[in-house]
Amino acid sequence: MPAALPVAAEAAVGILKQLRVMRGETLLVLGAAGSVGMIATQLAASWGMTVIGAAAPRDQDLVRSLGAVPVTYGDGLADRVRQVVASVDAVADAAGKGGLADAIALARGPARVMTLADQHAADLGVAFSVGTPDRAPEALDQTMPLLATGTLRIRRERQLPMEQAAEAHRLLENGDTHEKLILEVH
Repeated sequence: MPAALPVAAEAAVGILKQLRVMRGETLLVLGAAGSVGMIATQLAASWGMTVIGAAAPRDQDLVRSLGAVPVTYGDGLADRVRQVVASVDAVADAAGKGGLADAIALARGPARVMTLADQHAADLGVAFSVGTPDRAPEALDQTMPLLATGTLRIRRERQLPMEQAAEAHRLLENGDTHEKLILEVH
């Protein structure tokens, strides 16, 4: 089992559970090409939701292959989403990179918008996904069979020695990697 799967699966299942998304609803996933976003996108699509996945331009084909309608981040996000759907029922922000104002407008308020990482969430009335141990204890039971059959795709992992922590941060901050980076203590 990939080392990062338990954390990413728990976060993805947890945010979907807390948003109370249901079959037939439309879900916008901010960060649909990241580790948590990929899992949330695939689960929501497999559960019968229409998924709009916001990601970088280079990730549009990946997001489409996960079962979502891809849109790009940045200025005009709400307009790009509205070209696909009039509104969304819920928003899962797995990126934390500033799409919450558009998310609130699209979801007609902050009640069904949730983030894992946006530092401005409280200012906008958006809830953080609660990281308690019982948030989604069923996450591995739901995701491992899908991973084993190849139905669930996840990001590759790359292990780096702890001494390369600064390099790992540089890669992540600059968007120079799509791998899940794991720092190892030797």
